Amino acid sequence: PPVIKELGAIPLSFSQRNLYTLEELRNFLSSKAHPFEKMETLANGIILQLMRMMYLAASTPTESNCWVIDVNCSGFENIEAKKNAIASFKHNEEVISTYLYQGLNEHREILSKDKDDQTLIKDAANDSYRLFRKLGKMIGVIIPITGKGMRFTLSEDIIKFLVLAIIPPKKMITLDAFVDSLYTHFGMVIGPEQYNKEMLRGSVSEVGDFSFLESNMEAFAQKLKDCGFLRDLSDATSIVENPYEWEEVNE
Repeated sequence: PPVIKELGAIPLSFSQRNLYTLEELRNFLSSKAHPFEKMETLANGIILQLMRMMYLAASTPTESNCWVIDVNCSGFENIEAKKNAIASFKHNEEVISTYLYQGLNEHREILSKDKDDQTLIKDAANDSYRLFRKLGKMIGVIIPITGKGMRFTLSEDIIKFLVLAIIPPKKMITLDAFVDSLYTHFGMVIGPEQYNKEMLRGSVSEVGDFSFLESNMEAFAQKLKDCGFLRDLSDATSIVENPYEWEEVNE
């Protein structure tokens, strides 16, 4: 018998990333890396993009669903960064839960009549943020793998994707500019400036001391250096560089 499927569509809310997605793909695909390595990094990057779109779909003008990053670099452990990242992760999932309940009321007429509200919400959660928890752990942007204290971080492979997606081949930008681009493109909060913006919106906990975020920046700089993407100039300016050549295109 023929297989019958319904036509799906990308939700309109996902269009919030339209401004950046093509630019990121162009930069990444233009970077000349080993094909197998490039495919694996791109696959992880696509999962990251899908995760980010899901969080954006649930955002509101006052709830941006930013990702407070605990860089989690060996030798730069930071208890305050960890604590705030855990609180932010929990807050994000609360916003998504609220979004699911709103969808339940808005689309009740087309939902299954054989399931009660609790079952419908459970199914929606399994298909959305619980699925993305699993995928996020798989690509190394959610830790720990098991146990309490879930929070966002950045694995080396995801850092590679972000550098190649934001910075064109053989180009470089300052560390501050790169961290700001991560915030603009992906809502990632690493330093004091980005955290303060979200604090003013009410999306993160209020803090009076930003020193833990300055330590978070130092940890991120070290992680970028370990990955081969950061170097310090003589004037104490840190530069993030896409070291790859331009990919040759056969016309």
